[in-house]
Amino acid sequence: MRVAGTRPPEKMIRRGLGTGLPENVLDRVVSEFTPESVGLYTDKCGSHVWDGPRGFVLTTDDEELPPGLQRRFAERLGGQWAVELRAGHLPMLQDPVATATAVDGFLNA
Repeated sequence: MRVAGTRPPEKMIRRGLGTGLPENVLDRVVSEFTPESVGLYTDKCGSHVWDGPRGFVLTTDDEELPPGLQRRFAERLGGQWAVELRAGHLPMLQDPVATATAVDGFLNA
């Protein structure tokens, strides 16, 4: 990561993050991709625990984070609410209506 940074190759973006996206949207994701700071992966986190409600949108067709791993993360983080969407890693781009409905469902749960 220190040498290559956090920007994956275009091929990986297309194959992983871009699963299920139309070609024109995927082209824009690739061209506008902004890598995360290395510190996001290497800096220590504080001990603060979020005491508000926690919910998760799990994506069943995600090539970056398989559904089982998503469920484990949600359990570890104490998710009290979850919904599954048939989408890839970027459901807000693939199916914005279903994503908005899921978020609304969480806010009104």
